[in-house]
Amino acid sequence: RVVTFQRLYLIDAVTFLGFALALASLPSGVGVVPPSRSPEAGIGWSTVVADRRMLMLFGCGLVPLTFGLAQLEAGATAYAVSVAHVNPRVLGWAFALNTVVVVVSQLAVLRLASSWRRTTALATAVLIWSVAWAIVSTAALASGARAATLVILGFAVFGLGETLWAPIVTALV
Repeated sequence: RVVTFQRLYLIDAVTFLGFALALASLPSGVGVVPPSRSPEAGIGWSTVVADRRMLMLFGCGLVPLTFGLAQLEAGATAYAVSVAHVNPRVLGWAFALNTVVVVVSQLAVLRLASSWRRTTALATAVLIWSVAWAIVSTAALASGARAATLVILGFAVFGLGETLWAPIVTALV
């Protein structure tokens, strides 16, 4: 129903207001770039673009983000409803379980990956996303409750990859 989506967007807007209040409460001077590190001093986008390692990270991240993470927001829902013929309500459960997996598994996944090389962890996150999409894609071969279960399971597995991806990419940058 349209009303439920409108309610969700309003709740989301309220959470951003809370964030704005938190930002407004910061002491003055927070976030000010010292003159020695200002873009005029040679630190800016030109420095970032000239860094070969940063460009490699960008290139290695572009494909998984475009065909992995972005599809969770854009294509997966259309695929699940139109191709796998899953009831749209199942998507709510799929996103809910995805969120639960991210919240519950964060510490365990980070502890597990703490001894890994960052590139290994990044590759593992992409592998996990690939497995998740394989699970979701098989939902079209099933029907009814099996298709719904595959979509929900795929979104949950995807959450493990998200948990691994976010801190690793930040650390690499």
